[in-house]
Amino acid sequence: MKYIVKFDEYINENNNIIKEDKVIIKEPLYIYDIDGTLLETNADVTAVDKRDGTILKIPHQEWLEFVKTDNDYYNYDFGEFDTLDCLKKAKLLPTYTDFLYKYSNNQLIGIVSARGNKQSIIDFFKQSGISNLDESLIYTVGDLTSIYCVEKTNPLRKKLAFEDLYNKGYRNIIFYDDMEDNLDEVKKLELKYNDLKIDIKLV
Repeated sequence: MKYIVKFDEYINENNNIIKEDKVIIKEPLYIYDIDGTLLETNADVTAVDKRDGTILKIPHQEWLEFVKTDNDYYNYDFGEFDTLDCLKKAKLLPTYTDFLYKYSNNQLIGIVSARGNKQSIIDFFKQSGISNLDESLIYTVGDLTSIYCVEKTNPLRKKLAFEDLYNKGYRNIIFYDDMEDNLDEVKKLELKYNDLKIDIKLV
């Protein structure tokens, strides 16, 4: 059954608005980052000195400070983060309880992570008993780099994910992340789309 809202809009049986043959989803979508938000891992960043090949192992908690001063001299490898074993050994953070609560109450849930391996995230949740997350709502930096052929900072890459969510019809998004830069960049999308609401939550 259709309920007319405006001349070019109607509400379908799921109570979502259909506008110009596009579904506008009114239900809130809860988006979570992984590292530092849901989980705390012990993975290191591998830094390879471009000048002499020296290899450093940098604890991920120290990497952001390290990269501010030595970014031009090193290539970075985040491979340790992308393994399923890394996720399985991670410490669950308090936000994970909120995540599980929303999942158990059939709320819309997605992931936007700086990781590069989407499949390891899917496998981790399945092995944790969370088997029916919508995989189209799980984004990683690696996927975004390959899709858009861009080299950008994590905040800008995450912003691309939210652009995609907007194009899929989501208009009411709550975003949990432990990095203010990510939250602030994503929040700017409200200025671009006047029908988009993004509520940001610093963890």
